[in-house]
Amino acid sequence: MRFKTSKPRLKNRLFWQPLLLILVVFGALLLLFNLSVGQLIERQTRSAIQEQFNRLDLLYRSEALKTSSESLISTSYVILDQDFHLLYTSSGLSHQEDDDVAEAITDHVQGERSLWQAWQTAPTNRTSLSHLEQRSALIEVEDDQYQIRLQKYFGHLNGNYIQQSDIKDAETYYVIAFANVTTVLVWLNQLNKLVAILLVMSAGLLVALLWLSNLNTRRDFWHFTSYLEKIGKRQEGRQLPQFKFKEFEELGLSAQQMDQLISSSQETQKRFFQNVSHELRTPLTSVNGYAEALKSGAVSDVQSASEVIYKESQRMTELVDQLLILSRLESIQDSVQKETFSLNDFLYDLSWRFEQQLQKRHLQLRYQLPESYQEITADETLLERALSNVISNAIRYARTQIVLAYDLTDEQVIIRITNDGEPISDEDKEHLFERFYTGKSGQFGIGLAMTKAIITQHSGRIWVESSNQETCFIIALPIHSA
Repeated sequence: MRFKTSKPRLKNRLFWQPLLLILVVFGALLLLFNLSVGQLIERQTRSAIQEQFNRLDLLYRSEALKTSSESLISTSYVILDQDFHLLYTSSGLSHQEDDDVAEAITDHVQGERSLWQAWQTAPTNRTSLSHLEQRSALIEVEDDQYQIRLQKYFGHLNGNYIQQSDIKDAETYYVIAFANVTTVLVWLNQLNKLVAILLVMSAGLLVALLWLSNLNTRRDFWHFTSYLEKIGKRQEGRQLPQFKFKEFEELGLSAQQMDQLISSSQETQKRFFQNVSHELRTPLTSVNGYAEALKSGAVSDVQSASEVIYKESQRMTELVDQLLILSRLESIQDSVQKETFSLNDFLYDLSWRFEQQLQKRHLQLRYQLPESYQEITADETLLERALSNVISNAIRYARTQIVLAYDLTDEQVIIRITNDGEPISDEDKEHLFERFYTGKSGQFGIGLAMTKAIITQHSGRIWVESSNQETCFIIALPIHSA
């Protein structure tokens, strides 16, 4: 059953949000570009008109003209009397253009006369020119755009400019400087269109790439989830899909390893139950056989038959006990009951229990223990069972002797149980601690598997080193409880 949640979809994060971000960024870039270029053109236009008025101001004060810098925008001007009647039009335009533009500009200024004419008194000298009122506007003349600016002068008309004169002889004039910005504005519009087209094409390409990436991501995700579903259902013939992205490929490889571990675990479990059945079948057969013989009176030596039944029962009890301990260790993490005890006393007491088996096989047990008594924190019962399995295994394969030793590091105790028996092959070493693994030299059963589980439960490690001279089981345990 599926439940609705408020969690965001991966598609929104991988496609729609980046798409919205792309649109916002490209829109902002277009706006900033348009504003920047527009402000640049406006500054250039104002600068060109100001340069025109600077020239007229020098002529007004009868000062020598200075060399002016070249401007990207050309300007012209007209001179009007105090009633806004056209008196002069500068050169720079065609004759027809002069008349049309001058007339249009004059009409515009006359129409806005109340706005442009805002002075009540005239300055007494030209040094106060900066205080004169100035007006600017953008007007349209026959589909052309003109930037205009008006400035007021006091003096007399001297051909193509106003010249300063005494206040009693001065008359009022208006000079309107203007620049045709139509070409520049057309160029700006075309440039905006070109930039907009480039941005839209770039955004479209990015959206296409983003969509393709999102599509491949969804496809990889679908393949991955389908592969996981096949693993969960243990379907036959499942294979690792081909992914577009490396991240999904790495996830797929991890899932494949998990699949292999599950298969290996299932196979191990299958072998385990088969081996358990086999191990139990043999003593059960003996017990049943002798029990039936005793029941029917076919066995004359009752004591011998009872001894066989007892030994086989003990064998089954030991096997079941080991299975229960192993299962408990794997299923309950807090099953270890730790306490602090002397490691030397523990090893001596443990080894003495094998005295009879050592004597029976004519083996010598040697100790290489530190003189100082080292304490360790562990579950003594479980650790005793773990080391007993290793010692029993050493007794089974040793030729002449077994050496029991340990060394200390800052945080660990390294216990070594060495025998001089036949070496263990590399193939057997890889499976030595697996349940019921049968090597070339015999069957290891579940004793070593249980030993490894106990050591692991104590946050330790066990491994084996084997050569032609000796075989050594090494157990590394933390001295103190974690």
